[in-house]
Amino acid sequence: MSIPRRDELPEDFDELKRVVVELPRLADDSAASCPAPMTEILEYLSYEAPGGEHSGSAEVIEFQLEFVRTALVEQTRYWIWRFTDADSCESYVTVGIDGSGQQMMSYDETFGLSPEQRILAEYYDFV
Repeated sequence: MSIPRRDELPEDFDELKRVVVELPRLADDSAASCPAPMTEILEYLSYEAPGGEHSGSAEVIEFQLEFVRTALVEQTRYWIWRFTDADSCESYVTVGIDGSGQQMMSYDETFGLSPEQRILAEYYDFV
């Protein structure tokens, strides 16, 4: 399975939605294999996502995360969850670990992207 290079991808989300992306899964394709504990992910969302306790939102909600999948892009491992934020936007939260062991976390609306497209956009810092 070949991962598209950055120069093979379009420049905007609307065009990226049309790109078919297939990414290999990790051997342990589960939320349990994620090195970031759920408490850390929820703490991150409490600051970053509408509805988070520290986000400045008028309404604080309890995030209901649904694990979607893992992926491997080159040497970077990813875990991705889907949820709805307080603004009723379907969103993703992603945890990534690069080849040197550096952990990153990101949150954003789906913008109509599939989980695979979102992970690729994250990998190429498309966001």
